[in-house]
Amino acid sequence: MAEYTINVSHPKKLIEVIGSGEVDLAIYKEAAEAVAKLVVKHEYNVFYDLFNTRINLDVESLAQAPRTVEGKDNVAAHNIYTAAYVNNRDYQSWKFIEIQLHGLGFNGRVFRSKDDALAWLAENTRS
Repeated sequence: MAEYTINVSHPKKLIEVIGSGEVDLAIYKEAAEAVAKLVVKHEYNVFYDLFNTRINLDVESLAQAPRTVEGKDNVAAHNIYTAAYVNNRDYQSWKFIEIQLHGLGFNGRVFRSKDDALAWLAENTRS
């Protein structure tokens, strides 16, 4: 079972999520819904550090995961940028979720480099 912490950095205008352990559909949904509430409140970009996680989702669940999140239709969620720093082992699975999110109108990318992910978010942060 995965664990995660969520921090809101007002100076960076960033919601930071740090995860570890095994990610299943329940934990994916729980974390995404918690983040969605903070996005509505602050309208900050989101950085997911998922390097120390392991995906435990089959292909059908990967395809459906983004659609299960309550709050996904909120306008604020479509106006922010989300970057995920992931490990090589699960990179393709996270890329598949990225494609599903793009289809729902979200601005998100998956990165193998933490520095690249944070730089991309910094370029896309509203002043």
